[in-house]
Amino acid sequence: MVKIGMTTETPEERARDISRATGVATPWISIFKFSCYRSDLLEKDVHDHLSYCRVNTHREMFATDSHTAQNVIEELGYKYSTAMWDHSR
Repeated sequence: MVKIGMTTETPEERARDISRATGVATPWISIFKFSCYRSDLLEKDVHDHLSYCRVNTHREMFATDSHTAQNVIEELGYKYSTAMWDHSR
């Protein structure tokens, strides 16, 4: 299972915060980060794309492998990571 979401902290800090919660069996680890413009839009695109494997509609958890998640983020994130992106959207 992977958690896919944006954060204003570093991914490592966010993983540490999540790991402190009651009921978390093992610590979460950050394995990939993607910097971009409009991370809110990218997050929505990725969540929509992976909706078929979303564990809970109210959580950012997906039943997929990290390789698949990373590929989706990179493919969909390209349009949010280039200077050519239309900022008027």
